[in-house]
Amino acid sequence: MYRVVMPLLCLFLVSFSFPNPCTKYQLIVFEGSDWCASCRKLEKNVLSDSAFITFLQNNQIELLKVDFPQRQKQPADLKKKNEQLAQKYQFKGEFPTLVLTSLEGSDFKQISLESPNTSQLIQEIAIKLTDLK
Repeated sequence: MYRVVMPLLCLFLVSFSFPNPCTKYQLIVFEGSDWCASCRKLEKNVLSDSAFITFLQNNQIELLKVDFPQRQKQPADLKKKNEQLAQKYQFKGEFPTLVLTSLEGSDFKQISLESPNTSQLIQEIAIKLTDLK
């Protein structure tokens, strides 16, 4: 019963913007959704891949996209929040940039994107997870 109830509880809490008790880590993706070709390729080939999504869920990792569009306008509060996250995680303006962080601490690890494919990114995140534990 636990295996059924807990995922449903997590889904319920996420749906209503409550803190997700099923998440221990965040994978933050700094992207330029409306202009960055590499960001679009990462989204299409990796971030939306079911194997990647399953890996994130199994490892209690929440995906957080921090967008810096050039053509689309963002609300001022969202733009400010994105800039604060960029400063906190030492984002240097290279798109896309991935950062893995623990929700319990202030430690974080940058993820390299040599060639963005699902299996390589999963391996890289798995290595960084052991550093954060």
